[in-house]
Amino acid sequence: MNRNRSTSRPAGFSLIELLMAIFILGIGIISIASLFPAGIAQQRGAMDGQVGPLVARNAMSLLRSRIPTDAFGYIETPNSVSPWDIRSGDFPWLRPSVVTASGGSGPGLGSIDIFDAMDDHSDFSSITTVGEKDSGDAWVLNALTTYGGIPYYQHQLTNPPAPPLVVIEQEERQYPRNDGSGNAPRYYWDCMFRRTGGKMKVAIFVYRMNAVGEVGKTWQSSPSDDGLLQMPWMLDLENSSNAYEPWRIGQGAGATLDRSQWLLTNADAGDDFDPMNLNDCWQSPGQWIVDQNGIIHTVSVGRTYVNDPRTHVELSSPVPPLPEDSLHIPELSNGNYGISGANRVLSSGSLILPSSARFDSSFAYHAGMVTRDLNQGADNVVGGPAVSRLWYLPGAVADQQGTPWSVTPVYILVEEF
Repeated sequence: MNRNRSTSRPAGFSLIELLMAIFILGIGIISIASLFPAGIAQQRGAMDGQVGPLVARNAMSLLRSRIPTDAFGYIETPNSVSPWDIRSGDFPWLRPSVVTASGGSGPGLGSIDIFDAMDDHSDFSSITTVGEKDSGDAWVLNALTTYGGIPYYQHQLTNPPAPPLVVIEQEERQYPRNDGSGNAPRYYWDCMFRRTGGKMKVAIFVYRMNAVGEVGKTWQSSPSDDGLLQMPWMLDLENSSNAYEPWRIGQGAGATLDRSQWLLTNADAGDDFDPMNLNDCWQSPGQWIVDQNGIIHTVSVGRTYVNDPRTHVELSSPVPPLPEDSLHIPELSNGNYGISGANRVLSSGSLILPSSARFDSSFAYHAGMVTRDLNQGADNVVGGPAVSRLWYLPGAVADQQGTPWSVTPVYILVEEF
């Protein structure tokens, strides 16, 4: 007798169903994996926000503990110095010397010598330092011609004594300090000094370093190929060798519909830009900048790629005018700038521009201020050039061994010393 037996097949998935499941799972894994870089970047940014102010405050405390309050000198600027006069007593931002070769004893590579004093001390004859160089910039020329670097007390004497020896070792400018465990420090700081209105100012630059392609390597400050210091880098916006122009009051932030009122010259999408060029690095997103007035600027929208065709540069806030207590006396022969309620102007820095630089076809200005448009009547106020010099950190540098390093600006502190 034949019996009908039902045959049952074991449950399972077809090949197509299996491939579809793998595809869906892959999408999920890729989506989750894509969150890791963003999370790491956010974590690193949060760490920078916490560590930056801490490192800067510690650096300021260290400088105050090492440098006597009366150690800094001043520059007596004679009236005969023309046309680029610095107000008598003041000097512009100047950077300390950096040790570039060590004889085995004394401060090591990357240490900073505040007053460039090692050359005057026989105990350090085997140590080589590189200081602020005269690059033809009128802002530093007078100080370097007269004193060779940051002025110190008694510098103005006929036979001045040796400068005070104030050295900050490279290890003292690391965070965390190198403990020999193989975990290299990641945060570093550099500084520069300025006298304005008889008061000393200090700028602290905090940055994060990463040796490209190497692990556990420690950064040591070194000069650039032409001998100029890299940390921080200085850009002269008035120099015809670059494409940039001085920033005017109100520029920098995209708050108005008329781009011409806020756009920084030659920093728009399509303009020439190379993130590896030291003179272009100020345009990078997240950049921290100090101008010749001691005002801090940050780049909220920046450019990343060579000749980036998509983005422009926006500062976190527009270029501001300075308070009236920064007002400087102009040349007496120029009656348009008499110090009176009717002709009060907001000046920037100690630099007095030559008369030929104050006038163009549409307005007159004095060292960066708000003044009256000569063609539009006495009541029309316009913004003049306010920022002529920038100090900032390059995006990438190489050390003395040729190792490339990426540089991430973290924080800037400017404070009275």
